[in-house]
Amino acid sequence: MGQAPQVIRPMAQAEEIDVRRVYEVCHPRWPRKPQHWYQAHPTLVLFHGATLLGFPAYSVGPPPTTLASSGETELMYGHGVYVHPDHRGKGYGQQLADARLKVCGALGLLTFVGMTQPDNAPMRAIFARHKMKTWGQVPSAYPDGAEARIYMGKP
Repeated sequence: MGQAPQVIRPMAQAEEIDVRRVYEVCHPRWPRKPQHWYQAHPTLVLFHGATLLGFPAYSVGPPPTTLASSGETELMYGHGVYVHPDHRGKGYGQQLADARLKVCGALGLLTFVGMTQPDNAPMRAIFARHKMKTWGQVPSAYPDGAEARIYMGKP
């Protein structure tokens, strides 16, 4: 028998517990997200059979004031791409990032904004593959005190 297909789709409410487990494995020392955070921030999930491999979350909101003059009224903000450590190095992060950008385009949004730590080579490679440019830096942006680089680009 063949393996179950991988499916990327919106998270069902009952799957939030699985999403939280992956988040906690990826960032065991970071604060936990508030109850219903993943429902308030649309979350896509990648399953292989019954196993959650990873997820990205996002939100849609107004642009920073420096972009307001562009005429855009809303853009997509990425809230991480998380892949369980047991399943890294197989391209799942890229698949999840691609799926999130596909949603961005389907919503008619012209800009995506994401951020990552400077030493996160896989995420920086994903941003580069999508021709996203470094837009700025935020010191102590993460709960562990790490700096963030902000990337911006078109879906």
